[in-house]
Amino acid sequence: MGAQPRISVTLPVYNGERYLGHAIGSILEQTFPDFELIISDNASTDATEDICRSFEAQDRRIRYFRQAKNVGASPNFNICYQLASSEYFRWAAHDDFLEPEYLEACIEALDAAPDAVLCQSLVRLVDDQDRLIEVYRAVEPAAASPDPAARFAARMQNPRCLDIWGVIRMSALRDSVLIGSYVGMDRALLLELALRGRFLSIDRPLFSNRDHPERATRITRTQTRKDLATVYDTANAGQTVLSTWLFYRESAGIIRRNLDGAGPRLRCFGHLLLSLGRTWNLAFLVIEPLMGLTPSVHAKAKAFKRSLWRAKQRLLGQT
Repeated sequence: MGAQPRISVTLPVYNGERYLGHAIGSILEQTFPDFELIISDNASTDATEDICRSFEAQDRRIRYFRQAKNVGASPNFNICYQLASSEYFRWAAHDDFLEPEYLEACIEALDAAPDAVLCQSLVRLVDDQDRLIEVYRAVEPAAASPDPAARFAARMQNPRCLDIWGVIRMSALRDSVLIGSYVGMDRALLLELALRGRFLSIDRPLFSNRDHPERATRITRTQTRKDLATVYDTANAGQTVLSTWLFYRESAGIIRRNLDGAGPRLRCFGHLLLSLGRTWNLAFLVIEPLMGLTPSVHAKAKAFKRSLWRAKQRLLGQT
């Protein structure tokens, strides 16, 4: 390929034949041409391999890798990172797509702000027919603050993690937690990135996130903790992974590792503790060990938490 491109766009995929061509096509149509597309196929059993190899044969910017066996979603995401070496990095999903100006706008913003580590545009949430559901701001305004504790708090309070699909400065990912093998691993990585630099927002909807019945986040809602453990990492097959416990342990380590001053550390630990009550995660810490023994507890707890979140959103909409 010659000189290293400025950004590595990576696409971890498993059985993504329905939307994959649209996703790849939207990347190849970017107005910013200086990129490579790395695809890591997690041993798909549908037409994913054929689709990827067809695109690879037509565009020299594509590098396709197929795993010999399904390693799980999290290791496949991290394989993408290990295969990349550009200045900027991005994960892409097989069922999302970009507007042509997306990479150009994000890289231009990051080039102009050396202290920023991530840039994401407004997000269009669409259905399986590309019909608009809503336009969403993935980056909270406070995430652009020069104060790392303020950025940490903004990231903790954001219930969605669509900024994980933004353009990230590669240097900010080095020696980070990357993508852990548990529910909430993307939130942990975003917390670490928030402590390492500012998040930027492009006030145009240049990224479309698709919500459809086969979406991974929808399917996993109906699975037990043991099933989820295997989805995230096949090395955890048959185990019960205490995701809430792992998230808070990881978050505490992130604070200690990235902040030196006692004041900023205490503020971040305070935000972490406040989140236990705000998100009902304190209850999850108590009942989570029971979920592996009684799968029905897991489903009921998640349904209860979702109902509380929806009620909170309705109240906020009325104020």
